[in-house]
Amino acid sequence: MRVDMICGIEFELEYNAKLLGTISHSDHHSSIPTWLSNSFIAEQDGSLEVCHFNDGKVVEIISIPFLLSDYRTILKAFEDLIYSMTANKLNTVKSAVKSRYNLYDLICFNDTTGAHIHLSVLKPSKEKTLIQFKDKFIAFDGKLVPINSLANYGFLGNFTEKLKAKVMQDLPSIYPSWSISLYRGAASRITPVMNYRERYLEWNLTGQGECLEYRSFHLRGIETWKDFYKIWDDLFSLINTHIKEELSKTRPLASDEPDVDVIAIPLTKNSNYEEMEFIRCKKSYSYGLQGVPLKQRRRLHVNVQDHSKSMEYCENIQ
Repeated sequence: MRVDMICGIEFELEYNAKLLGTISHSDHHSSIPTWLSNSFIAEQDGSLEVCHFNDGKVVEIISIPFLLSDYRTILKAFEDLIYSMTANKLNTVKSAVKSRYNLYDLICFNDTTGAHIHLSVLKPSKEKTLIQFKDKFIAFDGKLVPINSLANYGFLGNFTEKLKAKVMQDLPSIYPSWSISLYRGAASRITPVMNYRERYLEWNLTGQGECLEYRSFHLRGIETWKDFYKIWDDLFSLINTHIKEELSKTRPLASDEPDVDVIAIPLTKNSNYEEMEFIRCKKSYSYGLQGVPLKQRRRLHVNVQDHSKSMEYCENIQ
């Protein structure tokens, strides 16, 4: 079954306050957002430092949720935002600013910054899913389904290495310094046996298991808008082929019964295997499993050594 993906981006950056002015922002994870435009909010991030500009300041700019196919629209909106703030500060028109300044004149992705990506899965449905982003609700066609069943080494373990290969081919000038910063303290490399609920991994689960966060990606060394778009193209094309296409083949996401949901529940994990339980139940009970009569349980065993999988079926479990 074909699926779609909802994405979100966190841009951590240093900016030239002499040209952009001071970017208003709220506290980190504040419930009262500071909207910079219809597509972005700004927050403080205490881990960021000024390293490049004499009049530099730091900020985290966060996008609204968007469909995977719309990522270029979000990137263009980010570029337009940077130039609009510059034009406002310099009291001129945006076209004049764009002809004079490139990315490296205005913003910098220094060694304290990252670019985190959030991914959720939408299954085709006549229903609509409302995603709350701060004080806004954004509607998407389809049904949000758990992605935690994919949080295993066999599926995610080679993603960053594949991304490295693409960037080495497309952006060889930045690759040496860029590649050595992918695995770092805030984005440790995953191993076959680990808890994907731990935050500071290259991949981690957020919320109730409905979202994956990719923390390894960053923009250090990017100095032009051309390279900015290219490295994002590499990332999102890999998300499309390596994650979205594989998700489309995954049976737990492919229940065609109109009155049934599939809920993924993490179970045990040790040095030999990890288990995930998929519970199929009536839609009205999807968000309250206790005391609910279940139609079927399916338990997935993943062998950590060779990533082989086996299923156990139990019918009519209460």
